Amino acid sequence: QIWITPDEDGAPPRYGQKTAVEIAARPDGLTALFGGETGLPIRQDAQVWLGKLPAGGSVAFEHEASRGAWIQMVRGSVTVLGESLQTGDGAAIDGAERFVIAAGEDAEFLLFSLR
Repeated sequence: QIWITPDEDGAPPRYGQKTAVEIAARPDGLTALFGGETGLPIRQDAQVWLGKLPAGGSVAFEHEASRGAWIQMVRGSVTVLGESLQTGDGAAIDGAERFVIAAGEDAEFLLFSLR
């Protein structure tokens, strides 16, 4: 399980839904799941994407350097900032405005941008 605590104690739960068409993947292989302008709303300054890359594929990710990022591998393998990640691995990425996620084999991962 992955928990993102709300930014306000005691706030009522939020619910949202989108059709598969509304959450279609971007051309770079990232699909916004939560937060931001295109993901489902959550009560936190956080964004979550599902990434799907073919073997040898890559995606460049950019956000404010003041934000942290977390990548959680679902399956496959990637390299991020020189670190190799495999199925089940996770890694924090701090202070980077831009980084590249490169797949060694077909890969699926969750990518978080957090404040």
